[in-house]
Amino acid sequence: MNKGTETIRAIAPDVARELTAADGQSWVVEASKYDHDCMLAGPDGARIHLAASGRNSYDDASRIEASGNYPLGAYSEVYPGLANVRATVATERGAKAIAKAIATRVLPEYRAELARAQAALRKRDEAEVGRAKLGESLSKLAPGAHVGERGHGTEVSWGYELKAESNYQGTAVTIVARDLSPDLAKKILRMIHKAKADG
Repeated sequence: MNKGTETIRAIAPDVARELTAADGQSWVVEASKYDHDCMLAGPDGARIHLAASGRNSYDDASRIEASGNYPLGAYSEVYPGLANVRATVATERGAKAIAKAIATRVLPEYRAELARAQAALRKRDEAEVGRAKLGESLSKLAPGAHVGERGHGTEVSWGYELKAESNYQGTAVTIVARDLSPDLAKKILRMIHKAKADG
């Protein structure tokens, strides 16, 4: 472990205590398996990353940078992208000043962004459940179906000739049929047009 991280981890429990007082909600130091890491964990999945921010960031902890940390996968689910919310404070100012900077300069915007991230991840999870249910229902239409993920959707296939692909949300399906006889193709197309016309 480098000197910068040692300094930050030494002051982190005091920062967590002062942040709890400033924020009115509980903050604790989160155990980390990484030597270069120090994280504060708060309510509703909030996490603040503390890092050395001096000239040589690995060893120089003359300043501490506090930044909001988002759940795994959030960056790929949120558009426009999540704000990189951070503040730096001179370490010598002490835990109370660091906690105040977090409470006033990081938490307000970070909490709003975290809510966006969590909502996007919930939507992603709901879409996954929807696609799984759709895939299951489509696979029961005929024997021999293979269900799998393709890109951001679910694909149900019956060999090379026929497959059905859902969109990301599981709200629409694309059907691909290959090597059909002209008569069968016409019959299928008539059925689709009739079903669409019937609503």
